[in-house]
Formats: sequence, C-alpha cells, structure tokens
Amino acid sequence: MKNKKIIITNNQTLTNFTNEFIAKDFEIIDSNHISQLYHDLERAKFIYIEEKTLSKNPEIFSVINSLPKESPKVIIDNDVNIIQKILKRKSYKDIDRIPQNLERIFFDFLHNCMIKDNHSGYRYLLHTFFILYLDSSAAFNIKKCIYLPIEARFDTPEESVERCIRYAIKEGFRKSKDAHLNNIFSQFKKIPSNKQFIEAAFRQIKLNYPDIQQDCVSAK
Repeated sequence: MKNKKIIITNNQTLTNFTNEFIAKDFEIIDSNHISQLYHDLERAKFIYIEEKTLSKNPEIFSVINSLPKESPKVIIDNDVNIIQKILKRKSYKDIDRIPQNLERIFFDFLHNCMIKDNHSGYRYLLHTFFILYLDSSAAFNIKKCIYLPIEARFDTPEESVERCIRYAIKEGFRKSKDAHLNNIFSQFKKIPSNKQFIEAAFRQIKLNYPDIQQDCVSAK
C-alpha cells in the first residue's frame, strides 16, 4: 500500500465498493477498523477522511496524531464532495479508451429496445454499457460496480440511478410489447429486473457485434 491514497469512511456503500480503476491508486477502509490498519496509514501518501466520519469516530484523531512526522497528508472532506469527486474522476478516467463507434452501437441497441434518450434512465444505461465494456465483471454486482460510479458521475443518489433505469426498462418493455417488436424484451414474459436486463442486453450486444468481445478483453 506504499504511496497509496486512503479513504477513511463509515459509509458501507463506499467501504464495500470495489472497482479496478480505483483500486490502482486508492484503498477504501472502514473507520471502525482504523486502529488495526495503523501500518497501512503510516505508508500512505494521502488520507482522505469524511468530516461526518470523524464526528462519529473520535478514535481516528488519536490514530492520525500518533503517525510519524513524515506521515501522509490528511485531507478532511468537510464539504462532503471530495470523495465523490475522487470516485467520479477515477472511475471514468479510462472512458476515453472506448472506441467512438461503440456509443453509436449502444445508442442503436437502446433505441431498438424503445428506450429513448430523452430521460435519465437511457443515459445511465449507456454508461452502464461503458462500464461493462471496460470491466465485464461489474455485472456480478451492479449496485457496487455500476450504480455507485454512475451516482458519482452524475451527482445523483444511488436510489435515483436504480429507479431511472427501472423506469426506462419498464417503458421499453411496454412499448416493445405494444408494437410487437422482436428485440431483447422478447426473451421476457414480464418486465425484467435491472440486473436481468443489463446482463441480457450486454450479452446480446456482444453476440451482435463479435468485435466487442475481443475489445472487452484488450481494454482491461
């Protein structure tokens, strides 16, 4: 962990968050275990702490103050934005690696599913596909590996991300059935969950565009 940047938080969503792009430079640790991680803190380059975490766990002060003089720089997130900005920046630094034609492929797929670009759910699903392109394992835990980065990216609550995606899928399902379209929704007798749709959709995209399968591997 030498020269890593550490985020100390009691936010369980962040504590449990794993993302390959953040893990390269950051370690997110639970404030309740800080005394057990003294040596990790000692070797860190920067330590980011949420102000609300400090107020709930005063022990952090004594642990930080006991670090050597050459200890890491401590940055207190007193505006509750620093950590979100870190996650936002780190989670999306590799978006530029995505081929330009991919956005058009994802756009066409969603429109074929009757999911239009005039509401937030479309935008969040588009970024979901970006994330899956960069890290297909994100599909195993959409809450931590998809909702949280999108929450940070768009500065919106996780509940809003989940709700908007669900609404987009619901509307796409209804319109597709009404129009008797043969698209991804033909696989489902009832409205799929967000996870079911995301997994089925990205699987179908890779089948329709075999080159994406190879690109997914080379992008990692």
